[in-house]
Amino acid sequence: MAWDQSKNLNVGVLLIDSYARLEPPRAAEAEAVFTELRSLVPQDMLAGMLMLSTEATVRNAQGRTNSTVRALTGALATAERPEQVLSWAQNVRRVFREDAEAAASIMQQIAADPDLAISDENRPWLDFVVAQQLVRTPATTEEGASLLRSLRDLDDANPLALLSYRVEGNVWYGADDYDRARSVWEEGLARFPDDWELLNNLAFLLTVRFDDAERALPMAERAVELAPDSLERALPMAERAVELAPDSLSPHDTLARVYTDLGRFDEALVHLGRAGDLASDRAQKLTVSIARARYHLAKGEIDEARRVLSVG
Repeated sequence: MAWDQSKNLNVGVLLIDSYARLEPPRAAEAEAVFTELRSLVPQDMLAGMLMLSTEATVRNAQGRTNSTVRALTGALATAERPEQVLSWAQNVRRVFREDAEAAASIMQQIAADPDLAISDENRPWLDFVVAQQLVRTPATTEEGASLLRSLRDLDDANPLALLSYRVEGNVWYGADDYDRARSVWEEGLARFPDDWELLNNLAFLLTVRFDDAERALPMAERAVELAPDSLERALPMAERAVELAPDSLSPHDTLARVYTDLGRFDEALVHLGRAGDLASDRAQKLTVSIARARYHLAKGEIDEARRVLSVG
């Protein structure tokens, strides 16, 4: 076994994760690897996000809910920057083996803790990841969308204000509620008229779902004008996100979209394939279908784009 030979941190974490994902989880084996792992890593890593998140995986496999929450709360407290809050959310999803309802419930419980140690900068990012988790389950979609809307009170300079429009529109599109998606994206463009992604998404929606190419055309043209600078800035961030979370769907989906809009179709196709492999529920599969349809539209393959959407 690779773990026996290497005693490598990443190998140990993956092994624990694999034990926890079995049905039923092999909790004793996961605990044994974690105990050995704790004896191997430097002391300062024991209270870091990776080790605390891994401990949460073990405790959840053992059915110890309170210990799982404590470990995840401690992991979140180590987040110094917004991107680390995003990584924490991915870890929570991993702990609960993509059980969207369980992950959302635990995130909400931790976020509501009055003693939670979190900075003013990171607090709205925590609300954002909780909202993202809530909208993954039909029963809590409205609650998640409401939390997204609360982020619009933030200043225009805060990226979450813009993200709230982008994400909520995607939610309603994925739920086949095209009128609400259109309304959200139109509201977003009224506030952020030069956001190329909102322009592109609304133009796509108007063309494919409302058969209103005439209104969509100036939006699409404006998106093309804005895209090069925006995309060149976005590319290194999207590539870094994939490096940090290679087994998460969202970074691959985002990078595929950036590559598509830059005309780097071969690279886009690689990440579309990976995103498709990682899609585990209907909402995620619809997200990938939308990205695939945009890919085909960018290549001028209109019939294939329509086929992807009709199947997806």
